[in-house]
Amino acid sequence: MRPFSTSARALFKRLGFPVESIPDTHRSGYEKFFSPDGGAEQKFGKTKSALLKPRGGNPVHQSSFNKADKALIISVVVEGERGKATCHIYEDGTGTRKKGDERQ
Repeated sequence: MRPFSTSARALFKRLGFPVESIPDTHRSGYEKFFSPDGGAEQKFGKTKSALLKPRGGNPVHQSSFNKADKALIISVVVEGERGKATCHIYEDGTGTRKKGDERQ
């Protein structure tokens, strides 16, 4: 497990399931979401930690919270300056904070 990101600006704790185990199809989306000015920063301010939550040993799965959304996602508990919530991160690097939230 890689405990911290390597970018000085995006320094935060990466917890839980190893990021390296995310399939290539979604890993770039994860990195984009947590990049400077990415979705995490837009939704939470400066990121303090990110806990990757796999389902059944697989980090990529379909949402069980929003059954209408058939896209494959990664669930991550994000803690930032403006709060903490579980986000769904999509393959393209956008993410949602709750059902009905705009993908950023």
